[in-house]
Amino acid sequence: MGTKKQIGNGSVGIQAERDVTVNVGLTVAEVEKLTKLFLEENFPQLRQDAMEAARGNVARLLSEFEFQLARRLHDVDIGKFGDPDVQYTLNEAVVETAKRGERANIDLLVSLVLERVSKGSGDLLSLACSDAVRVVPRLTRPQIDYLSVAMFFSHMSIPKLPNITVYEKFAQLAHAIVESASGVSEWDELYLESQRCLVHLNIGRDDVYIELKSKYPALKDVSPEEIKRDIMEKTTYFKDFVGVYEKYRMNFLRLTLVGQLVAAVNMNRYLPGSADISKMIK
Repeated sequence: MGTKKQIGNGSVGIQAERDVTVNVGLTVAEVEKLTKLFLEENFPQLRQDAMEAARGNVARLLSEFEFQLARRLHDVDIGKFGDPDVQYTLNEAVVETAKRGERANIDLLVSLVLERVSKGSGDLLSLACSDAVRVVPRLTRPQIDYLSVAMFFSHMSIPKLPNITVYEKFAQLAHAIVESASGVSEWDELYLESQRCLVHLNIGRDDVYIELKSKYPALKDVSPEEIKRDIMEKTTYFKDFVGVYEKYRMNFLRLTLVGQLVAAVNMNRYLPGSADISKMIK
């Protein structure tokens, strides 16, 4: 049995040996205290030097949390951290960060936790975020960028696109993901499938040029061959995106819900607001 304790601002905490449940909404400072408590409770037997390293990793998580929260105060409901299920997701993020440090992809973990507590998050998005928090620390950055290249074509579009070369400025901003994804191996692809981020299809979609033509009304009278020529002759960065898409035959891939979510939070690092996750996943 635990004992009750007043935390402040009307919140009530439960002190227990292992689990901590907060029944009323938390403040940002209390979320930080909770994060540090999760670290101490999950790693009580670490040697001093290992514990110091783990604390340093979690400090980076908290720093990233404060940075992203400051940018998203308008759409985050901090009170949702009072939900035990949300606290469990936060606990998993803390544990993975403590163990793996930057290799846990701290920035994406924080983005997923904040999506979990966003004002627009429904049950499906909450479930997907929880699953993604478990998956992201086990992925390399090139694997995540690979998912983002696939999403760039299959789940993103440019409103009122007048011609195909408009893609160039967006491709330039996100070009780092192409450079990273181009080194992914067949084993990386199989691993992503084992982590339920993607599915390989027996029958693929049309090639990228036909897909682009069908996506945009402005291209209805432009042949796929003309689209290809314009991309190859008039773009530099977008041409590289197309090259990676074709190299890995991404028209034979389908991103799962978790794969889309991981790709979306990653893409938002390069193109802020490009993937409105609350509208994508309802």
